[in-house]
Amino acid sequence: MYQLAARMLSGEVDILVGSRRMADLGRRLSLTDPAAPEVATFVAIDSELDDLPMGAVRGRWAAEALAEADGRRDAYLGQIRALIENACRVILARES
Repeated sequence: MYQLAARMLSGEVDILVGSRRMADLGRRLSLTDPAAPEVATFVAIDSELDDLPMGAVRGRWAAEALAEADGRRDAYLGQIRALIENACRVILARES
């Protein structure tokens, strides 16, 4: 989880793809885990991404539909980028 947070902040991992991975990792954590509050952020973000194509599935979408989905993705990312980055920083701070 810590490595993924660092890779998201560095830009090595797409911030929304990383959020989806964080949500998947977080679903395996106990609610008493110190990272649980930040993980809840990623789970909420992941639920907002359900209808947006990521990864290999993008190749199966029509160009027009993909462009429209990318516009929604970019708008959503603009609204939540700071929230994601803050959650990653908190996770990394707990590591040290």
